[in-house]
Amino acid sequence: MCGIIGAFNHGENKEMVNEWIVNQLEDQLNRGEKGFGVLHIDNKLKIKVERATEITKSLLDLRFNPSSMILMHHRWPTSSENKISQTHPIKVSNGSLKYDYYVIHNGIVHNEDKMRKKHIDELGFLYTTDRKTNTGVEEFNDSEALAIELARFIEGQTSQIETTGSAAYIVLRVDKKKDVAVGLFFGRNNNPLNMAKTRGKLRLSSEGEGDPIKEDVMYSCNVKDFKLSKKPCIIKLWQPAAATTTDFRSQWRSGYEDNSYGRETYRPYGLNEEPAPVEEKTDTEEAVEELTDRIHTITDDCIDFIMQGIENEGSDDPTLPEYIDMVFAEAKAELLKGRIELAKTYKEQLLTEEEDAKAALKEEEDGEAVAALKKEIYAPKPALGFAPVSDKGPNTTKPAKT
Repeated sequence: MCGIIGAFNHGENKEMVNEWIVNQLEDQLNRGEKGFGVLHIDNKLKIKVERATEITKSLLDLRFNPSSMILMHHRWPTSSENKISQTHPIKVSNGSLKYDYYVIHNGIVHNEDKMRKKHIDELGFLYTTDRKTNTGVEEFNDSEALAIELARFIEGQTSQIETTGSAAYIVLRVDKKKDVAVGLFFGRNNNPLNMAKTRGKLRLSSEGEGDPIKEDVMYSCNVKDFKLSKKPCIIKLWQPAAATTTDFRSQWRSGYEDNSYGRETYRPYGLNEEPAPVEEKTDTEEAVEELTDRIHTITDDCIDFIMQGIENEGSDDPTLPEYIDMVFAEAKAELLKGRIELAKTYKEQLLTEEEDAKAALKEEEDGEAVAALKKEIYAPKPALGFAPVSDKGPNTTKPAKT
């Protein structure tokens, strides 16, 4: 999981955005605090990139480099160690491209090895995040595969981005000769990216102000007037191997990109399967089933993530235990939330049942009281020996002698 932030003041608005960036970083720091990258754009649109593996240096970079336009990325490393060379923004530069590009990405790429081979062997790109760990494992940042695909898509070299996986991204286009920013691109599939845009101001963030931008759309603008245009840009979500059995649990998308573990995709029935008859259930039974499904989903998410990490990076990868702990911590928090919700639902149902029982008892008691009163009213009275009362005045008739 990563966090991405962008703040751009333009036109007559030359106010520095550093404080806003720091405040937004603080608000979404849970999205990553192991690797940082800050790209500053000055009033002449010249760029400067600062990188750090811990937050103190990154905050100092923001303190001493006031800028009216800033891009920032912070992460929990997923495919590589927390090293300076593997932080974002990732620079994409190649002789086949007219411009250079700086890319920040939140998500996980699932076919990065295949795409890396194609980019290097067939297209002649170099991966700037390549490195060998202390244990001899060769690794690279999987986001670089998407970064190259985005650059190629923007320049029309490809009509379809071939990487698969979750994504929210911001891309800065830079003039190769002058090293100045000339264009901005951003989009997402199922990962979060919010936008707030007013006169002279544009804000982008994983969890900040504004509204979510549309999925599968690439927004673009120059860095002078920031007039937005849009075009379709589909990044396919990762799909697990085809299965013949299905259930109502969500399919795992990526390591732990969001609190919901990515957008859920439900497969109600198998290809030749008929839906089971629906049985009416009480609120409590439905709540228990919902919690059970959630437990199954989280368990599958954890197992899939661990297996993916072992398969792609090797079980001796020193970063893997950290991510496993994080996934299980999130699972534990989600289960606790589920238990609280279930307890609340169960308590509400008990209160409702208790109130219904009291109402029924009161109704029964009231009914008995009314019946007793009616019985008393309509019960035959013993004769007292008085003559009937006259219409003409008070009854003055003496009792008859017996």
